[in-house]
Amino acid sequence: MNSNSSPHSRAARRPQRRPRTAPNVSLPANARRGRVASARGMTRGQRVSVAKSADKTSSQARQQAKGAPAAAQLTMGRRIRKVGLTLAIPHLVVILSIVAIAVGALLSTSQSIALLPTITATAWLVFHAAPVAGDGVVLASVPLLPALITFALSARQVRVSVRKRFSIIDLLMIFVWSLVTPLLFTVVALLMLADAQTVYPVTVPPIGSVMFSVALVHLLAFVFGLGPKAWRALARRYGIPQSILEGVVIGAKTLLWLCLAAVIVAVIFLVVGWGRQAEIMAAYPQASGSGRLALVMLSLAYIPNIIVGVGGVLLGSEYQFGAGSVSLFETHLVPLPPLPVMGMVPPTSASWAWIGLFIPVAVIIVVMLRMRPSPAMTLSAGFTAWVLTAVAAYLSGGQVGAYSNTGLPVLWTASLALIWVGGIALAVTLMQLVFARRYNAKPAVVDELAVDGEEQELGSPEPQEPEGQKPEVQEPEGQASELESHETEDSQETDAASDVAAESEQVDESEQADAEEKIEEDSVETSKGSADAQDENGRENGNEQEHRHDDSERTE
Repeated sequence: MNSNSSPHSRAARRPQRRPRTAPNVSLPANARRGRVASARGMTRGQRVSVAKSADKTSSQARQQAKGAPAAAQLTMGRRIRKVGLTLAIPHLVVILSIVAIAVGALLSTSQSIALLPTITATAWLVFHAAPVAGDGVVLASVPLLPALITFALSARQVRVSVRKRFSIIDLLMIFVWSLVTPLLFTVVALLMLADAQTVYPVTVPPIGSVMFSVALVHLLAFVFGLGPKAWRALARRYGIPQSILEGVVIGAKTLLWLCLAAVIVAVIFLVVGWGRQAEIMAAYPQASGSGRLALVMLSLAYIPNIIVGVGGVLLGSEYQFGAGSVSLFETHLVPLPPLPVMGMVPPTSASWAWIGLFIPVAVIIVVMLRMRPSPAMTLSAGFTAWVLTAVAAYLSGGQVGAYSNTGLPVLWTASLALIWVGGIALAVTLMQLVFARRYNAKPAVVDELAVDGEEQELGSPEPQEPEGQKPEVQEPEGQASELESHETEDSQETDAASDVAAESEQVDESEQADAEEKIEEDSVETSKGSADAQDENGRENGNEQEHRHDDSERTE
């Protein structure tokens, strides 16, 4: 047989390296043939290991390709433009909605289309809770419903931007674009108003207040748009305790429940004051159907302001209308703006109105019993309530024409929210801790009482005197009772001691008996073992003697 044709003389073919290919790309025929040929020269275990490693690397590559964020595949400039366009969508939606509504209103009222830029700029400010002005009159307490729409749209877009994986750079870009874009549109709106004030009865409102309101609305949208998951991830990255974030959530939920309670109270006052609202609506006899509809829509737009005002009054603050004020303790009214929703304001405060203070107390207690916060969480919840209440009071109030100040006092209302939420939450938390400790200590007290009862049961009855013995000299009643009590206590102690000694003697006797039995058993076992050993030795000696006798006979 030829050496080259012998199977044992053939060298095992070395497995070839698998060529790198792009995913979802078919290999050429030559590559497939080489792979098959290389697989033929390997053992079964080698082929299995190679196949597993190839599958593992391909699956890892697919996972990395799927898990890698799309922003990581883009350059920095493209990432900035993408984030900016994504966050500009809600602003474009607001502007296009304003333009569509303004065009419809102008066409329906046969007004000039030249008013469109002025209406658009003014509506942009209203949609950001910013003050507007015209003919020297400043209206800072604008309806909050349009601002809530802007807030919801912006927060949703921020949530979409951070829904998948994001980096710190992406987060910074989202933050910058969230503030810069609306501020740029606000500057354009102010320029449009400045240009239109020479023709139409409009003026530029205070620029500082406008910029602050716009930035505040979108800052809140950024904070709430990130969501709890993103904030927890940032807290873990920078070592912030999770209890602080949990306290922020508890504070926000508490204010939400307070707002629901304020809604119920506001609905009750709207129903009770329906007659006054009808009187205000009757003050516009020449208003057409569209005019009455506009009044109703304007009243509905002020509903968030009403909720904030009712919530502040329930906390103990007062709602001001210039020189007038409304609170749970006293009401002093002045002529109010002729808006139908103002008919819900009662002319006087009832003597029992202070009971309304128990509403926020009950709401806060229920929330805290459900959430069960720690002391650190209660402090964070109180600070969160202070911040959000101050923001709501600031955006819902301000100057309204001839009324100098309208709305809730910002600092006073926020301080009341801090006291109510933080103080009641802390009190409820401490009470829960005290009750928990008492509950944990209660079984130990019960065990002690049970042990005392057992000792009293084990005690022997009091010794009786012999019948023939003479009675002792009687002492005074107080001393006799004391002596008897001491004698009974001594007798109980001696009886208990005698019982314990008897029990200990019984235990010692039983232990000694057990020990003696064990010693006897050990001695018996050792004697048996020695006897068995002697028997075995005797047998072995007998066997040896027999063998010796046999050997001697054979030799003879």
